[in-house]
Amino acid sequence: MTLAGTFLISSLLVIGLRKKIERASDLRFYQPGTSNAQEDLLEGRYHVDRAYEEVVFKSGGMKKSEEEFSRGLFLLEGSIQKDPNYVPAYLALATAVMNEPPHVDLAPKARAALIKALSLDEANPETHLLIASFLCWNIEGGWDDPKNHYLRAIELRPDSAQGHEAYAEYLDDQGNSRQA
Repeated sequence: MTLAGTFLISSLLVIGLRKKIERASDLRFYQPGTSNAQEDLLEGRYHVDRAYEEVVFKSGGMKKSEEEFSRGLFLLEGSIQKDPNYVPAYLALATAVMNEPPHVDLAPKARAALIKALSLDEANPETHLLIASFLCWNIEGGWDDPKNHYLRAIELRPDSAQGHEAYAEYLDDQGNSRQA
C-alpha cells in the first residue's frame, strides 16, 4: 500500500470517529439535582405502567388501575418538585397522561409539563415528538402546529427512526400519503 493510500484510510477513520463523537456528545444526559427525583421518576413510571397493565390485561379492574395511575402521577409530580429542572420527569408526566387509557381531563397538566420541558431544553428531540403527539391527540385545540415539532425533532436527530415514523404517520393521517 502506498503512503497516499494509508493517509486516505487513516483520514477516513478519523472522520468516522469524529462523527461518532459528535453524535454521542449531541445526546443529552440529564442528571437530576437529587437522587430522590430520579427515584420518584422511576417509581412513578413503574406505577403508571402497572396501571396500563391493569387495563390491558384486566387483571385488577379499572379501580385498581386508577389507584396505580394516581400513585404514579403523584410520584412524577414529586420528582418535578424535588428537581424543577429535570426534563425527563416532565416528559414522563405528559406521557403518563397521554397513554392508554388516556386521561383527557388531565390534558392541561400534560400541556404545562411539555411547555416547561421545552423551555428547559429546546434542543431535545423527545420533547418535540411528545409535543407533536400531544397536539394530534389533544381535543382542546392546537396552540401550535404538530408538523413544526415533527420536523424539529427530525432536524435535531436525523437518524431517529421514531421521528421519521411518527412524522410519516402524521402525514398519512393528514392525507399526504405520497409525502409520507
